Amino acid sequence: MPPLTKPKFSRMIEKAISLISDKFDPFHGDFSEDSGTLSINLKGIGEYLFNKQPSTHQLWGSSPLTGPCRFDLVEDKWIHSRKKIDLEKYINEEINKINSI
Repeated sequence: MPPLTKPKFSRMIEKAISLISDKFDPFHGDFSEDSGTLSINLKGIGEYLFNKQPSTHQLWGSSPLTGPCRFDLVEDKWIHSRKKIDLEKYINEEINKINSI
């Protein structure tokens, strides 16, 4: 597999941030995005934080419900480093937890 270029990493981060924003949008939280960092504060739940890590080519996240996590880019998908699930499945699991509160 060819090395990950800076432009491709940036594009993949932008797509991930967009996906996360779209998935959390129905909760009407306070969203803040700046230079590859997304903060989502959900009333009664807490703050989600996602940020790019250019030096390791990772996406890092923090959930008020499940704690910190990291995602590696594998075949153009962000894969959770411990659970081995993709970003969208992780977000869906978080949303299910929110909905069960």
